[in-house]
Amino acid sequence: MTGTDQVDLRTGTSLAGRRVFVTGAAGWIGSHVLRRLISEHATVYALIRPTTDLWRLTGLLEQVQTITCDLDDSAGVVRTLQQIRPEVCLHLAWPSEPGKYAEDRRNLSAVSETVRLVTLLADVGCRRFVGAGSCAEYDASFGWLSENTPTRPQSLYGAAKLATWLLIEQVAKGGLMTVAWARLFYQFGPMEDERRLVPGLVAALRAGQTASLTPGEQVRDFLHVSDVASALVTIASSEQAGVFNIGSGQPTTVADVARQVARALGSSDSLRFGARSNAGAEPLFICANTARLRSTGWQPAYNLLDGITETVRWSAAKNEAA
Repeated sequence: MTGTDQVDLRTGTSLAGRRVFVTGAAGWIGSHVLRRLISEHATVYALIRPTTDLWRLTGLLEQVQTITCDLDDSAGVVRTLQQIRPEVCLHLAWPSEPGKYAEDRRNLSAVSETVRLVTLLADVGCRRFVGAGSCAEYDASFGWLSENTPTRPQSLYGAAKLATWLLIEQVAKGGLMTVAWARLFYQFGPMEDERRLVPGLVAALRAGQTASLTPGEQVRDFLHVSDVASALVTIASSEQAGVFNIGSGQPTTVADVARQVARALGSSDSLRFGARSNAGAEPLFICANTARLRSTGWQPAYNLLDGITETVRWSAAKNEAA
């Protein structure tokens, strides 16, 4: 049984038949959220930027209603929302290019676009908004991070996410729309950008290359992207407002993740730990307290081993089809 099958009916309702508006729908996490919503029989409206590559939506486009529009097109967004009048919104659109997003100035535009979106949604009678935040909003020195951990972002990205949450919480206060903010930790899984850890390792080892890594002592909280999607949909189904952590709640070293990938590919001798130095003053330990998320009835469908195995299998199938 997976996440949203277990939603506590005292705190949440099914999304079946409800009008659900998704931004960032063609992105990595967004595409998995669409799959989850389709399986829940929601009526899905997917907002897609005009220049977006739709490869992640193969086989999905005929099952959702797409709207081609950029969030910075205020008039277009207004027309769209007035036409469909969504009951629920999952807002996942945000600059996220690996290696650039942390200090990307587009984070500033994303703040204003999100605040405007929340205001417009409230005006058309939307009753539920879930936005994607980040563990980068927290003071990472606390290590174990709960929704009550003090915030102290160390990047423009983290600061922009935190500022957005503080603003939309006030914008929605006193209205009929409940607002939740899902702070995502670390994800992996099919269709991930190859510039990120797991797909980068898979690509290198599959090509017979040696993977040069840091010592890998950093402890992080990794969650399969399908479980991230089910958690987001579970929160959207709930009526609870405020912040939710989305993670596994299981601390895992980067080295252990790399070893799992190498074992799945039969390339355990191709890892070179310590060949690269750690980036800056990187926190050694970051892990989510997921008690609030689990109180909704959500449970992950994948452990780390199964998730890595499934991801490597997907990558092999993709290569064979190419």
